[in-house]
Amino acid sequence: MDTKRLLSKFGIDIVDDRIIDGTTLRLNPDEVKLLYNNASYLIAMGVTDFSEISRDDVLDAYEDMEEDAGLLIPHPQNEPVIGVIDTQFNEKVYFHEWVEYKNLLDPNIPLSRKDYEHGTAVSYIIVDGPQGNPELADGCGRFRVRHFAVAKSGNNSSFTIMKTIRNIVSNNPDIKVWNLSLGSRLESPKNTISPEAAMLDKLQNEYDIVFVVAGTNKTQKDSRIKPKRIGAPADSINSLVVNATSILKEPASYTREGPVLNFFRKPDISCFGGDDTEQMAVGSPQGVALTAGTSFAAPWITRKMAYLIYVMHFSRETAKAMLIDAASGWKKISADNIKVGYGIVPTNIEDILTTP
Repeated sequence: MDTKRLLSKFGIDIVDDRIIDGTTLRLNPDEVKLLYNNASYLIAMGVTDFSEISRDDVLDAYEDMEEDAGLLIPHPQNEPVIGVIDTQFNEKVYFHEWVEYKNLLDPNIPLSRKDYEHGTAVSYIIVDGPQGNPELADGCGRFRVRHFAVAKSGNNSSFTIMKTIRNIVSNNPDIKVWNLSLGSRLESPKNTISPEAAMLDKLQNEYDIVFVVAGTNKTQKDSRIKPKRIGAPADSINSLVVNATSILKEPASYTREGPVLNFFRKPDISCFGGDDTEQMAVGSPQGVALTAGTSFAAPWITRKMAYLIYVMHFSRETAKAMLIDAASGWKKISADNIKVGYGIVPTNIEDILTTP
């Protein structure tokens, strides 16, 4: 018996846009109470607030500057395509030809300038990040981006984003590497994984793809001292979860920590994401933005993952293993492993493909 027919027996009428798959759906409080009273055995787990998925809070500051010859970029050719699922993309930036942008939000939702900053910065790193950050040049070249806008700045409906991501992946089977720098402000559960993470795990298995997921940040309201667990979907087991470090190769002040289910080490790996002492340069219509966050660490790993899969033709399992192996090295496991994972990934792709 399908979900809709089963629930109708208890007086709960569900329309299709409230169902993700055969076992995941959205109910209002009265419907949850009705289901619990009549068939509590059907409830495996629940999320109390689906409105807490947001782009990571970041430390940012804009520096006005004129576009000059140093920002010129060639026309895209047949470079590999990476999928980005994020907030909006501003098509006035100098690298706009490299980004195929699709806004999947309801056209009636009003958008502000802030809604375009985060997504534009993430796509910039994937397309041309070494241009503004020469010290982070990784030897991977440039990548084209297919950018899907599924969120605004601030809180968004996790349920809606989950459904949209499923549709995006199924309709773009040519993309094997996806960057997801959106995350929940809430902590992930200790003894289960979140519905968002479970969906990512299932999609990666079904479509032979890999998600590179930002490890989520502490918000500005959080104490920089008090520990905080990572938030959904950074508790995804199959995804490559990335945390941020400072320029001194220490966990950034805003990073959150794992593990997941008490024994899966999450985050998996880390790389530079900027901090109070040294921020990262990203492109914007206003010039150069200085910013920091796990959102901007993840795209550097996405670039490396894409190089290993698209250019070197490794499987996703091999590519993931090589990144983790390069981060682990031969040193003792750090006491910070709950924040940095298996270690910090070398900057240059050659240091991942070769070993002393």
